Amino acid sequence: MKKKSPFSRPNNENAIQLKDKESRQQAYKAFLLHVEGGDPLESFVYSNEKGEHCCWKTLKKYMEESPGDFPSILMDIAMAKRYGYWFNIGRNLSIGKIKHGSPVTWSNIMRNIFKEIGWDKDETTQSKFTPEQESVIKSLFEQIEKLQKEAKEKKSP
Repeated sequence: MKKKSPFSRPNNENAIQLKDKESRQQAYKAFLLHVEGGDPLESFVYSNEKGEHCCWKTLKKYMEESPGDFPSILMDIAMAKRYGYWFNIGRNLSIGKIKHGSPVTWSNIMRNIFKEIGWDKDETTQSKFTPEQESVIKSLFEQIEKLQKEAKEKKSP
């Protein structure tokens, strides 16, 4: 279920942040520049001369509601450029081009910005199960181990 903001109000007409398609397109262009510049999606805010404003959540909602107005290829390109931006910083760190740079900070930025693609995680250690499924599996293994132990004790004189 989608989590609502604690500040939302039903039937709030003020919630329509960007009133026309032109404003939404300007915001989308600003969003693309924000992303390709290396910034996290969650730090995007937009305002224009009309006094309209929104954050990344609002724009994401518009993109989901009207996908034809927001070509996804442009977002794919922006995200690829964002990855390239941060990858190049890592490359420059690794060959010593950035003096006094912090590989640990870079690694944390990569891990946080690119969490959706599982950056810096070994596929063999990534669980393909939800936490609830993990809990059930763990419980089943514990029960199996208990039954095996009881069976072994019954066999022993």
